Amino acid sequence: MNRNSITATLPDSFSWKRVAAIAAYYSPYTGRQLICYLAVSLLFAILILLPSGEVAQLGLYTTIWACIPLLADFAPIMLAKWGDHRIVERLIPARASEKYIFYLIYFIIVIPASVYLLPLAACRLYMEIPAIQSPMLNEINAMQFTVAPLLRTLNILCASSAILTCLYAMIHCGTSRIIKGVLGVFAVKVAVGIMGAVYGIATVVKSGFIDGINANDKHQISAQSQQMMINAMTENTPYLATMLTILGIYVIVMLWLIYRDLKQRNL
Repeated sequence: MNRNSITATLPDSFSWKRVAAIAAYYSPYTGRQLICYLAVSLLFAILILLPSGEVAQLGLYTTIWACIPLLADFAPIMLAKWGDHRIVERLIPARASEKYIFYLIYFIIVIPASVYLLPLAACRLYMEIPAIQSPMLNEINAMQFTVAPLLRTLNILCASSAILTCLYAMIHCGTSRIIKGVLGVFAVKVAVGIMGAVYGIATVVKSGFIDGINANDKHQISAQSQQMMINAMTENTPYLATMLTILGIYVIVMLWLIYRDLKQRNL
């Protein structure tokens, strides 16, 4: 029985049993990845709670939260790490929609949960233990848990954009999939960084111009500039709306491209 006849005999309805079967097929790879990710996540959580000095804590915190997004972004590389098995994967008696749902659940929900939850829990616990706290890190943690909904949505879209870009490279590209996936992730991050930097510079220049007109003293200028930046990133400003729109469209396009590729290769 060839691949076309296998696909043709599948029932028309979506089946969670087949999604579970796909998960079982990938379990030797996903199991190892999850164990590694959880181990690293636990290590990060322990490091966050170390009773070290403020400089050491700030250095660890910065390093940890620079690494955590990269773990999630590059997780789809798992699909290419042990060679190209896409020919075999196409023979799995499952519909493209079922494979698609498995990929989204694993890479968009399971992987981020495995790398973010323990460090976030450690940050929350840190705020409850005065003996290990430093003023600066305590303030940073407090800001992390009081992020405005729009800004949190922006962060989720940024993370999803990078993960989906890497996943698309693993599914679509014929050669050098790992290199293209890595380059795709960094391209997304650079693009988002540039958009943020442009607006940040514009906000600083605008705040300085307003302060100059008002002839405020340096302490008032500093306070007003900081407040202006905070408002720009937390309120429903044209900048934030533009960023949300661009990233939202990008995520939708990537979701469609991934499904289209799976559909075409599953025929």
